[in-house]
Formats: sequence, C-alpha cells, structure tokens
Amino acid sequence: MMSAAPSAADGRHNAADVAFAQWMIVHHQGAIEMADLAPSRAASQQVKDLAVRIKAAQGPEIEQMQGWLTTRLPPCPAPPPRPIPTGWAA
Repeated sequence: MMSAAPSAADGRHNAADVAFAQWMIVHHQGAIEMADLAPSRAASQQVKDLAVRIKAAQGPEIEQMQGWLTTRLPPCPAPPPRPIPTGWAA
C-alpha cells in the first residue's frame, strides 16, 4: 500500500519534518538558556566549560534549521510556545 505522505527518500518534506525542525529549535534555545546560567550558578569548572561548548554548538544548529525552514519550505507558522518548566530553580 502506497502512502500519500511524502517521505525523506523522495526528497520532499511533510508536516512531521517541519514540526521536528521547529521543536528542535525550541529545544536548542532552551539548551542555550540553561548554558547561560552556568557561569553564575555552576561550581564545577567542567560544567562551565561544557556550557561554553553547548552554546557554541547550538547556535549554528539553530541557524541551520531556521535556514532549512525558510529556504526549503513555504512560510511556516511560528513554533509552538515552549512549555514553562516546573520545578526548576530560578
């Protein structure tokens, strides 16, 4: 039985591809926000160093996914709002 939805194999995208990229952008933005807290909150230099590497990696990946969304797809709605985490120290 053939699927009517496009697949990655044929080079087209579908709603799941768009949702994945949108949510990964949100996920990466959250990682950057958390990494921004490390210099003032982490006791371990290893954690602080890791936060620097996380920020350096996540920014370019966000840009890559945003570029994919804007150059290969018709205009997309904004990503869904990020849920507010509960139980995190402020």
